[in-house]
Parts: sequence; structure tokens; C-alpha cells
Amino acid sequence: MKHIQNALMEALEEHGINDAPRIKRNFVRLCYLEHIQTNTHDKNDDSDDDENEDKNKNSSTNGSMEDVMKLIETLSKKSSKKSKKNINSVEFLKSVFSSLGNSLAVLIEQEEYLPFEPEEDTDVMNDHEDELEEEDIAEALCFMKACAQTLNAYLHGLCPTAGGAAVTDERKSSNSTKTKVVKTKTTKSKSSSSNHDTTVEIAVLDEALGIAELLHESLFNLSSVYNDTISNNKKNDKKEAELHQIGIETRNHISQLCQTWWRNLFYGRDLLVTQLVPLLLVKSLDGGAAQRDVQNMYEMRHALSLFDFDDDASISYLRSLLLRTASSPLYLRHTGSVTSNVGRKFIVHLFQLHESLVRDLHRAIRVQIPDAKMGVLQAYGDVYFQAWNVVQQNLKLRVNRSRFDSDDDDEKEDGANADNNPRNRNLYQNSIEEHVLQDLVYSSLHLAQSPMVASVRTLLQPFFRAKKTPEVDQLLYRMYSPILWRALKAVNPLVRVNACAILADTFPLRDPSAGPIQTEECLANSVKFVQSLLVDEDPRVRVAAADCTARILGSYWDALPSTDIRSILNCIITKL
Repeated sequence: MKHIQNALMEALEEHGINDAPRIKRNFVRLCYLEHIQTNTHDKNDDSDDDENEDKNKNSSTNGSMEDVMKLIETLSKKSSKKSKKNINSVEFLKSVFSSLGNSLAVLIEQEEYLPFEPEEDTDVMNDHEDELEEEDIAEALCFMKACAQTLNAYLHGLCPTAGGAAVTDERKSSNSTKTKVVKTKTTKSKSSSSNHDTTVEIAVLDEALGIAELLHESLFNLSSVYNDTISNNKKNDKKEAELHQIGIETRNHISQLCQTWWRNLFYGRDLLVTQLVPLLLVKSLDGGAAQRDVQNMYEMRHALSLFDFDDDASISYLRSLLLRTASSPLYLRHTGSVTSNVGRKFIVHLFQLHESLVRDLHRAIRVQIPDAKMGVLQAYGDVYFQAWNVVQQNLKLRVNRSRFDSDDDDEKEDGANADNNPRNRNLYQNSIEEHVLQDLVYSSLHLAQSPMVASVRTLLQPFFRAKKTPEVDQLLYRMYSPILWRALKAVNPLVRVNACAILADTFPLRDPSAGPIQTEECLANSVKFVQSLLVDEDPRVRVAAADCTARILGSYWDALPSTDIRSILNCIITKL
């Protein structure tokens, strides 16, 4: 690879302050236009010589980009090893990235990669000037694309998994031990739900990070001019269409670079998300989006904690995009196993970002309920349950950690009672229960329209099915106990009908932490209401009570006292 290294040094050699255009032109020519011939052994067979000549002709159209990337990756691997022999590799990489960064800074500042739009009062450029301008723009775009590819090769040398999908925590930790690592404080906004104050990041050269920042700053401009949805009448010219395609490829390479930087925990990754995240969201919400676009957004989900959701002026656009995911079929789609439903898991993560976002998400989902199909309602129910369950599990982890870390017996006792103390409950758990579940619980009892009530009950079904879990059992008791008993005695017969169905769904409505005496009282109270509803004056209520009775007896025959079973059956036989 010595020939490539020499060619790269020659192309990026600096002579003065105005070297940016020359370096840009030389680097593009090296990567995409010229092919550096290597010394190969000649073959005697004429057919083999012809075949090799054809290969060289074909490769000459691609330039030496692959060779440059291999060189940078090889030097990057060497630079990550602590050895005096590898100092030259580090210095060479610094020199390369410094030259590229200086030229790229001029290019970005002057916006050479964007097409020139003449003002209305100026004359139209002639064809020759237009052709020269397109060549200059194409050269600038190719230079940016080559910089992104070169950085990707550099990252892949530092971390072999950097070229692929997101890596697991175990693989990240194993890779980080093979490279120089730095421990930095993560940028945490008030909305961040992370429990860790520090994270281990893989060190990179400052010159490489500088190039990545410059490329990241161009993403908005690139996406606004070179996008996939541009109308065909704007691409009727062949050269213009080719230029547009180069712009899309450049944008995609830069986007992939920033994603790789974030997923593999490279130093400075928090500087490469402000433009990347909105663009990935827009792409995943586009009509032609694929499941891979949702996967990309899910892998970037933790970057959302870097945005300030308290600043309404700056976060309004991103917030609107996030709310659109709640109604996106691609995000709600069931893709097989529960663990692969990354779209739903992404929406679940949004419930842990900021308290105001919880309310906004619920409003966005609520307007979809009246016209939603059964599959969509089940998806929303799964999202609500998983959102509450995740914050509940996070709370338990924190309580257990506080028990383990605390040396004070009083603090241990306080930690043990944290789950029952409303002041110590998780902020997002409180927000979900107060702004989401209380609304659904009240609606399940007091809505007059039967289809709407059925839709709300569908949303709550995951909670009803998980009632055997103590945490869910206690949640249902907190949510329903203040209003269910009143609803069973309401003047409006439709409320009593709805309450009958909920009584069967939540039976037995009890506090699992209160002991057996309270459970017996709840059972006796429920049986008393069932008996009174079976002889209600409204026939709709009696039908609902009969259905409720059948469901309770069918599910809890062995658990109910024999006296209660006899009294219910006696009421059905003698009074109905």
C-alpha cells in the first residue's frame, strides 16, 4: 500500500493558504477518477493478460477509493495499538485529516456543494457557465463523499464492528478494551432518563472529529436540495439528474458516518446528532420508508435525551416529528417476535423522555382511537403497557441499587418503602398514570358510545391480562378503586353497564399489599354489587351483570367461597 500512501501524500500536500481548491480536486481525482496501478506479476497466457487489462479498465472508472479506504483502515488499526512503531501511522493520519479538514471547512463555508440559483432580475447563465458550475458542484459533493468514506474506514479500523449494525453492550466493552478509551460525562438534559453519569467512549483524533462535525453541519442543506421526493420535472436534464444522485449518495454516506459514530461510542458522538436525528425521523415517516429506517431511528433513540424539551421554540419541529410516529403504520407494525418490534419499542422510549411529551403522545394516540382498527388498538395497548412497565422496572432497579449501596439502616428502610411512597415514585410513572391511564380508566366507565368504550377497553386489555402480577394488581386497584364502586351505583344506566364489564376485568379488585382481610372485604363487596346488578331495573344492566357473573364464576370458581357462589346462583335462579 506504499504507492497509495505516496499518492495520498502528494494529493494532499499543502503549499499555501489557498490550497483548498487544489487539494479538493486532487483528492477527488485520486478517489474517483484515477486508478493507481500496482506492480503485479506478468502472466504468459495472452488470455489472462487480456482479462487483467479489462479489469484495470473497469477499475479505472472507480478510481482508488477502495485502496484509500484500505490504507486508512490499516493505519487506524496500527494507531490503536500502543507501540512506538505506530507513531508514524498516527502522524500520517493527523496530516491527512488536517488537510482534508482545512479544505472541507472552506467548501462548507462557501456552500460550494449547493446549486447556484440566479435571482429573478439577473440574466440566465449560458450553457457553458452552467456546465462549469455543475462540474464544480459535483466535485465538491464527491469531495464530501470521499471524506465521509475515509472517516468510515478510520472508524472501522478502531472498532471492527463500526461498519455494521449497532453492537451489544458486551461487544462494545470488549472492543473498547482493545483501543484507547476515554471516560467522559454524558450530556444530560432534564428530560434524560439515563441512570449513568459517565460512559466509556473510544478515543478518536481531534482532526477526524473536526471533519465529522463539518459534514454533519451540511446534512440539512443536503437533504433540502438533494432529496428522494424531488419532482421529476426538476431532473429532466441528464447532467442535473446525475448531480442530484451524487448529492443523495453524499448525504447517505454522511448520515451513515454519524450513525456509526453514535452507535459505536466514539468520542464526540453527542456533537453529531442535532441534524442527524430529525433527518432520520423524516426518512422513517416518509411514504416510501422501510423497516430498516425505523431500525435506524431506534438505534439512535438515546440521542433524543440530548435535546432540550423544555425549550418549546427549538424543540417544536422535532416534537411534531416524534408525535407523528404514534400514528405511523410502520412504527406500529408487528414484525414477529416481541423483541423485534422496534417501532413500538421506540414509541415506548418516547414516554421516558419528558413529562410534557407523555401528555402530547397520549393526545396524538387518543384522536386515533375512534377510527382505529382492532390491530392498531392492540398496538396502542401494548405500547401503553410496555411504557408503564419499563418505568416500573427502572424504579425497582433504582430501589434495589439504593438498598445495596446504602450503609445506613434508615436509608435502607426508606428505600424499601419507596414503591409505596407517592413522592418517591418515578416521575414518568406518575406522568403515565395521571395523564394516560387515569384518562383511559375514566373513559372506560363514563363514555356513552358503546364502540368507543369497547376500543378503550381494548387498550386496557394488556393491563387486565397482567393482573396476576402484584405491581399491575396494585396499579388497577389505585386506578379503579376510587371510581368503580361509585360507577356501579351511578344514576346513568350506561355507566352501570360499563362498570359491570370493568368489574369482571379487574375482579378481584384488591390491594395485594394490604393482606388477606382486605382481600376478603373486596370479594364480599364485589359479590354484593353483582347480586344487586342482577336485579337492576334496567334490562341492559341486567344483561351486563349476567355476563359479568358468568365471567367471574368461570374464572374464579375455585377461589370464591362456597357461600358466595350459592348466593349468586340463588339470585340467578329465584329472581331472574
